[in-house]
Amino acid sequence: MYARGDAVFFAGTRYHEGNRHIEEFSAQTCQTCIRTYDQLGKVTPCISDCTAEVHRVDVLDDLRLHGMSLENCIQCRTCEIVCPQMNLRVNPTYEGSGPDFFGL
Repeated sequence: MYARGDAVFFAGTRYHEGNRHIEEFSAQTCQTCIRTYDQLGKVTPCISDCTAEVHRVDVLDDLRLHGMSLENCIQCRTCEIVCPQMNLRVNPTYEGSGPDFFGL
């Protein structure tokens, strides 16, 4: 059985520094989503369903914020699909960045 980190390894992802290929339209929308799912005792879908552990909750001054480790992204677009607020968009990478799909 493979772990989530294995997907990143086998994908052989390589991104240029500063490549922000996942757009978050509104940080406030993500905060509201995190708060809603916390109240239900669940993890937000973009975090729980992410294949490569890209999404996380960062805590800053008792505020729970959506954070991303974009270098792990394998371009599966799961986060975009499962976001209940349609607040995320995965854009194509540029300059040869991204996963090596032949490795998957």
